[in-house]
Amino acid sequence: MDWRFSTFLLMLLAMLIWFSIAPINETMCSSEYVLGVLRDHTKDSALNCFDFWLNRYQTLLSGVLALASAIIAAILLQRQLTANRMQVAAAIGDLDPDFFLEWDTSFDGGSGDLEDGILRIQNYNRRPISLRRIEMMCPRAAFIPAELNIGSEGARKLRVEQIDGSTFAFNRWIEGRDPVGGAVVDVLRLMIVDYGEPALSGTDQEVHVRIDYHLLGNPTEARRVDVHGLIRRR
Repeated sequence: MDWRFSTFLLMLLAMLIWFSIAPINETMCSSEYVLGVLRDHTKDSALNCFDFWLNRYQTLLSGVLALASAIIAAILLQRQLTANRMQVAAAIGDLDPDFFLEWDTSFDGGSGDLEDGILRIQNYNRRPISLRRIEMMCPRAAFIPAELNIGSEGARKLRVEQIDGSTFAFNRWIEGRDPVGGAVVDVLRLMIVDYGEPALSGTDQEVHVRIDYHLLGNPTEARRVDVHGLIRRR
């Protein structure tokens, strides 16, 4: 629930509590004006202290309740519109790609070192995407992008342009969504060079990777996504 709406409900609850305790509050019920109204036995007079305050602010209470109803209706309508947009986007192939960061056993390394990161891309969009840049944000460690599979001599490195030890620029094409087969999946291995103490062996390290990519088409859109994941230390 939105915090602004929660605050509004708390304020409404406070008003109801205030009106509930009014009859037992000496200050609110013992003033000369209130007592004078209660002594007036005409048809428009209040029956008791609570009735007096309720009649005095009934217009305000009605307005508050009407506003609360309108806000609830607007929130429900907004959620329904969002769900409808997602359904339409899925039907026409206009969803954003998903990026996941996992881990796999590295080819080499010592106790406490980070295992390899596995970057999994699932393209649900009908348009192809082009990966342009991958940057290791945290830890600020060197890494080498490579293909997923590891052979007898390790993973095959990708042909990329190294900007610095923790940033690589390249152009890797991922096809658009197959209308029949679903999302197109591509997987990269990030061979991270981050040495750790043996005492850290078996613990998880939070890793943050920033990815720049282009959603190809007319027009081509440049986008950026931050991907977080947990990678085990050897």
